[in-house]
Amino acid sequence: MKPGMKAVFVLVTFYAVTLQAANVIGYFTNWGIYGEQPYTARDIPYKNLTHIQYAFLKPESDGRVTSFDEYADEQILLGEMVWSPKEYHDSTTSLIYLAHKNNVKVLASIGGWTGSDNFPALAGSAATRSNFCSNVRALVEQYGFDGVDIDWEFPCYEEHGGTANDAQNFVLLLAELRDTLDAMSGDKKLITLAIPGGSYHGKNFLVEQFHHDVDYISIMTYDYTGEWSTYAWHNSPLYDYGSDENWSLNRAMEYYLQRGVPASKLNIGMAFYGKSFTGCQGPNQPFTGSGQSSINYSVLVSKIESGEYTRYWDETAMVPYCLSSTNEYFSFDDTLSIGLKAEYCMEKGFGGAIIWELKAGRLSDGTQPLLSTAASILMSGVSVKKEKPRTMDNLEALQVIYCTSGPRFRLRTEESKGISFAIYELSGRTVLKGNIFSSTANYQFSIPGTETLHCGKYLLRIDTGDKKYHTRFSIIK
Repeated sequence: MKPGMKAVFVLVTFYAVTLQAANVIGYFTNWGIYGEQPYTARDIPYKNLTHIQYAFLKPESDGRVTSFDEYADEQILLGEMVWSPKEYHDSTTSLIYLAHKNNVKVLASIGGWTGSDNFPALAGSAATRSNFCSNVRALVEQYGFDGVDIDWEFPCYEEHGGTANDAQNFVLLLAELRDTLDAMSGDKKLITLAIPGGSYHGKNFLVEQFHHDVDYISIMTYDYTGEWSTYAWHNSPLYDYGSDENWSLNRAMEYYLQRGVPASKLNIGMAFYGKSFTGCQGPNQPFTGSGQSSINYSVLVSKIESGEYTRYWDETAMVPYCLSSTNEYFSFDDTLSIGLKAEYCMEKGFGGAIIWELKAGRLSDGTQPLLSTAASILMSGVSVKKEKPRTMDNLEALQVIYCTSGPRFRLRTEESKGISFAIYELSGRTVLKGNIFSSTANYQFSIPGTETLHCGKYLLRIDTGDKKYHTRFSIIK
């Protein structure tokens, strides 16, 4: 604390509620193995994922499922090629082998923005629907996929060959696909969907009729702004300003909840990339041109660290943005906004989150802080409720008390017991851990070592043996 400043004591109470851990579903793209910094199946931090969706395979009008890039698919699904002394694919380097070794499921993602033109014809007749379902089953059996992800962008969309019958035909297709995969032996095969984060295209997905036939519906709560926008907006805001044009993650999730989809079947979307606009002073401002439609997080981090871009925070949308000295506006997500979205997901009881896409979140040093942040919250199985409950029955409170000597904590326990603790950066990196002993109920304690922490936000986890708690606190010096 700076000299002359008065100490301010703030008491914040958080109530920890144990929940089922949420899904962390990362898209792994086959084109990611190319370029100066290839991202292969060996680069995936599997401990931070529950599912991987392999993007993309191509649906054909007659119901076949083909490859966009046969070489990439073979390298990833069969394993990397060994050239000497004889040529073969090393199956121990394949995506599915490595994922299953780490108890992560892998789904084949079919379609995508450039692969949706054939869906209308495919779904348009009983014969082609049946052929597609048979080919999906064969695909799952051939490679050992745990299911399939359908990414049709979008039914009834004329620019992608859409027709007025697409919406109902998709319902028929999903029902038959469910029956086909349920007839397979072994573990249940999953069916997931990626659908738009707004009503413009979302109205043509008849979720009321087909959500019973799918395991998860992932909402693409990103790409909310672009060259089509009247004003520059955020790529993936948590909240919006309330206008009809500017959507947000929260508005999209409420839209599908109101249409009857159970929260547990819905996944939020997280973007590990950003967008830019030229001649723009910030969000909700006019622009003269659209810049880059997809900028990897790693690029933005390097620009911020070099001082080329200046980072700002939108308190309403709850996301960051950057401005350059040349009036270029960049919308993106960082560890703080990803953490807030993960907490939102847990508090609302959603199934989890999809991530587009894994490679975009890797920094030049090989770390993947966005994924670590999301996983540390979503896979913890703990939701932190900030609102005071109606009753204290069967609830215990972990409290944070800020004072001049640093943060102190109060844990309401029923008896004296040993307590283990761990403190994490929001990136997921552990900075302190150890054990303390609670000698009385309503125990107040400090944690040795917090005085060495840098300014910033941290996550505290407490384990009493029978219950776990976590909360955030800040270090201010």
